[in-house]
Amino acid sequence: MKTGFLFLLLCVGPAWLLAAEPAPAPDATYRSDMLKTPSHNLKNFSPNFKSPLAARIQKIPDFYLRYMRWNDNDQTYTSYEDAPAERALLTDYLGKLPAVIQQVMRERLLAIYYVKNFRGSGWTDIALDENDPSRLYLVLVLNPDVLHNDLSAWLTKKENTCFAPDDPTVKVEINAGHAYQGLLYILLHEGTHMVDYIHRWTPYTQDPVRLLFGLSATATSFTYGWWTAYSTPVSLYDFPERTRITFYGLSGPPKLKISEALSAYRHLAQGPFVSLYGSLNWAEDLAESSAFYFLTQKLKQPYEITYSQNGKSVFQFSPCDSAKVKERFPVLEKFITGDGTPP
Repeated sequence: MKTGFLFLLLCVGPAWLLAAEPAPAPDATYRSDMLKTPSHNLKNFSPNFKSPLAARIQKIPDFYLRYMRWNDNDQTYTSYEDAPAERALLTDYLGKLPAVIQQVMRERLLAIYYVKNFRGSGWTDIALDENDPSRLYLVLVLNPDVLHNDLSAWLTKKENTCFAPDDPTVKVEINAGHAYQGLLYILLHEGTHMVDYIHRWTPYTQDPVRLLFGLSATATSFTYGWWTAYSTPVSLYDFPERTRITFYGLSGPPKLKISEALSAYRHLAQGPFVSLYGSLNWAEDLAESSAFYFLTQKLKQPYEITYSQNGKSVFQFSPCDSAKVKERFPVLEKFITGDGTPP
């Protein structure tokens, strides 16, 4: 999930998660202001919730494209029209998703937009119904490049946006097999965010949701024992490089050098997070954990990270073989196979 401007403006301080907190009241003023933004108001969309998911691919409206250009400060974003073969691939992959993700998409997904030159892999954003404060709707934006790179190529490309290339002898690669395109990974990742938005497997997926619905930071079955606040893991699982992890250049140039990647991966291999991206906050932790659990445990694809220097492997590990990552498999199994209701 690429973080939207609403979250960036409204980042809040940490809260301890081991005890229940009284829920704050929903912020009516914030809701009113959000409804004034065309991209976040249901009335500006024309959803057909009886239509197949692939039929919800639409040309991105001008109002939404303007919003995205403003949000990312990037005027190169343009609309992308998918070809028939690309539509068929998306249709196939949507049918491979866990039933819980498909169900949330059928009930809440307003549209799927492709945006050429999009900096991220994909993005799930929210829209509100001005007549029903209890309802939340979803919009999915995809980078069309995920259609044209297999899982290994796309994940390697994504991973390297985290590092400044200060040492040309160092290479970071991800092997996730070649059976699927990067599209499947991003549908799993963003689909998990969608379930989280609706069923709240984490205390809140983004801070705007906390404000809109008056949510507390009380731990859930997924975050309990691993996170103390939205972007603060339990100290035992924190590591020095984590606060400098960024992706896609959305926060400026990378803050980590590729020569520092070895230390970062050695720390990652000892903890409960399935990827560097998943260590950013509890929402990305859930999305990454779910995606890679499904890819490795259900589709039997590999997931290996290799740090090499001068063409020789220096450090290689498979995050889903980590003992700490495996401790979380029972909750992830319930997520993947359940009806959306958190245990």
